[in-house]
Amino acid sequence: MFESARKSASDTIGRVAVMGFSEGCQGVGAVLTCSDANTIDTVIACDGIHTQYTDKFTKSINPANLGQYISFARSAIDDGKPSVNPDGRVMVITHSSITPPYASTTETAQVIWYEATKSGGDLESADCGFDCPSAVAETALASVTWPNEDFPDGMKLPGNSTVGTGGYTTIRPSAPETNFMPAAPFTWSGLSDGWTTRRNANGLHVFGWAYPTQNRTKDPSGNRDHVFQAQMVLPYVAKTFLVDRWNPVCSGTSGLGMVFEDEIVGSYEGLGAGETCEIGHGRTYYSGQDPAPLKNPYPIGVGVPLRSGSCPSSPGQVIVGRPGDPCWIPGAPLPKKEPGTPQPLYDNGMKAAALILGASIGAAALVAIANRKKNHQY
Repeated sequence: MFESARKSASDTIGRVAVMGFSEGCQGVGAVLTCSDANTIDTVIACDGIHTQYTDKFTKSINPANLGQYISFARSAIDDGKPSVNPDGRVMVITHSSITPPYASTTETAQVIWYEATKSGGDLESADCGFDCPSAVAETALASVTWPNEDFPDGMKLPGNSTVGTGGYTTIRPSAPETNFMPAAPFTWSGLSDGWTTRRNANGLHVFGWAYPTQNRTKDPSGNRDHVFQAQMVLPYVAKTFLVDRWNPVCSGTSGLGMVFEDEIVGSYEGLGAGETCEIGHGRTYYSGQDPAPLKNPYPIGVGVPLRSGSCPSSPGQVIVGRPGDPCWIPGAPLPKKEPGTPQPLYDNGMKAAALILGASIGAAALVAIANRKKNHQY
């Protein structure tokens, strides 16, 4: 698939990343079935991996329906500890707590995590030390609050969203996708607001958001939680795992360390007098092995278990669980049920809202890229 992007024999392919939000994750899943999917460096799936239940009453999930995601997740683990191999593949899955009539992004993330980590291995989590890649990435994300340089005070975003002194505020519309609930604002102070699930195993990262409400969503309809994933979570995940990871880090030097403007440093060209640049990290298209499809984790003829009922013992932390989550810790505080709270909706109106928001996805990442260019770091 990616070879077709070359216009001439002299063209080369650098690093490949595949990202999707909401229904865009169907495209991510399709790309992962391509004949050269093993050459992908990074996969980011933002609140959009769904599948059908094999039994809607027991809410059983057949992992084979998520096979391509599980296969890449396992590859991200098998490439080893990021502190040892910073060029290993990366997969980031984020989810809200919206509950549609089919398998939610919370449930599919649980299945992918369990199936990818159950065979164990030498795994590294964010507990590996303050300067290891997973810890650095998680700390960077957890420190994000608004307003900031990327999203300054007064900034307006599509979908009736703004940034102010209190954080990021988005207004739920009274519309079909919210069952005409009254319009209401919902505010997030930063990425840590509701960030309850953090799981890391080498290059695999699963991050989830939930709140102490009956529906476990900040907006009872779930609509604005989905919007938050698109407008704020995805851009910063892309910045952390793509912009900051792929691009060289440049610093000024003097004396014998002087690097002139046209001098090559390693395989990267210095961008200005007095700069030295470390090589960015990530797997290039041509590194490691010939292009090939991902391995099928569930070969034909081999029995496939339904959704697992036990929690993996591999590294990674689950800060908040819920009944039905195999990693839920009995005795953990549960949200109080609020009678009469509407159940979250996930219909064509929600999908339409997701398409409208597509124009705003990646806004912060683009700002970050522009800033790096301005500061000679891209």
